[in-house]
Amino acid sequence: MLQTTSLDVPKTLTGIQKTAKGVAFGCLQKLEIGTLTIIESFSTSGDSCRKVEERFGAPRSNEPAAVIEVKHPDFYRRLLQGGSIAAGEAYMDDWWDSPDLSA
Repeated sequence: MLQTTSLDVPKTLTGIQKTAKGVAFGCLQKLEIGTLTIIESFSTSGDSCRKVEERFGAPRSNEPAAVIEVKHPDFYRRLLQGGSIAAGEAYMDDWWDSPDLSA
């Protein structure tokens, strides 16, 4: 049996990934009801899977608060290209997760 070793090679975001992330975050800046926290847990710029957190919206009582963990740098591009269907497919591909999907 052939034995191989897989390496997780950190990389920087591509131009398309940076642009897609910027567009997505720009849209989320307009969030008026509830809050969304995005935790990025993919490896970039030589970091060893450093978690980066971004919050959108203003926390207020009786409004929803959601948290998602983005695990793949192409998530934002995929989301912008395909909307909610692409978000669901990305979830099935383990590109993102949430501790409370119904939040």
